Amino acid sequence: MVPAGFRFPQTVNVKVIWDLWFFGNIGMRIQPYRFIKPAFDFEFKSDRSAFSKAKYVIKYICNYAQENSLLAAGSNSMSLLSKIASDGVFQASFVGLEFTT
Repeated sequence: MVPAGFRFPQTVNVKVIWDLWFFGNIGMRIQPYRFIKPAFDFEFKSDRSAFSKAKYVIKYICNYAQENSLLAAGSNSMSLLSKIASDGVFQASFVGLEFTT
């Protein structure tokens, strides 16, 4: 659930979207963005489109992390990682992807 009039961030970098996706926006009291229901939570098509693009990018990074064994031993879910562990996975994945894209 998001506040009335909520707009999906349009001009932030991938790391910010990553953090919002897994940890939400505490200041605005918004749950992790991965729980947002675009058809219900967004009034504007541009927000639904930005959400869809963000979801694709996050999924791409997560797949890369899993395929390259970047998750800590015993961890099989990105959503269960601490903020510090999540930051490490993001950094390692982003650096790796820069060389393969």
